[in-house]
Amino acid sequence: IRKNPETEVFCFRGGLRSQISCQWMDMGKKPIPGGYKRLRNFFLSWTNEAPLNPYIRLGGLTGSGKTNVLAKVRNHIDIEQHANHRGSAFGPRGWQPSQITFENLLARDLMNLSGKRIVVEDESIMLGKITIPQRIFQAMREAPLVILEVEPKERLQILFNEYVKDSNAEFFLHNLNRIRKKFGNAKTDALAIEIQRAFDSGMDVKYHEGWISTLLAEYYDPLYQKDLRYNQDKVIFRGNEKDVLAFLEAH
Repeated sequence: IRKNPETEVFCFRGGLRSQISCQWMDMGKKPIPGGYKRLRNFFLSWTNEAPLNPYIRLGGLTGSGKTNVLAKVRNHIDIEQHANHRGSAFGPRGWQPSQITFENLLARDLMNLSGKRIVVEDESIMLGKITIPQRIFQAMREAPLVILEVEPKERLQILFNEYVKDSNAEFFLHNLNRIRKKFGNAKTDALAIEIQRAFDSGMDVKYHEGWISTLLAEYYDPLYQKDLRYNQDKVIFRGNEKDVLAFLEAH
């Protein structure tokens, strides 16, 4: 705390515990009055009551590199980062925060970007165990949609870099079962064999192109195209990374 003097201390309830803790640590500052309850109610006012920001959704096929593009936009919120989840069956990054912590982080960003147009990824309402608050999610789904387009070979490389090269077969085999019901037993079992064979062959994208392409063509792309048909009237721009960034900065 002494190394980070801007650190704030608050109580889980009313404030007395944090006051005593500050005295013990001789921090020379007052704790946040009202404790966690007051802080939580403050954050809830931003997700439940504050005027809604105008949004732009950044969409695109799985592996388009949307998260990397989003990070280059000034007024954005990285919802996946707050949820510590990429939003797909293979999206877990490990430990996820509590729903309350996620909502508090989201509210903090909304507060900091108050009145500004916010760029977000085109997300599902659930990211692992985390749920985007209904009011915010509805506003996102009604927002204009910008589609990021990349070449198939580039998508494969992006997916390999972001998901595969620092992972292992066990991770994919475990999470593959999450889509078994929709994908079908026969396809799932066949893909599991391909995944194991690819990881046994080595960590070069050439060994993994087959199973990644199958998963995209037969599962993720059809799902995305189906959702896009319902959102076609909201699409306001399509383009590569350079063009999309220029468009977003201009708007």
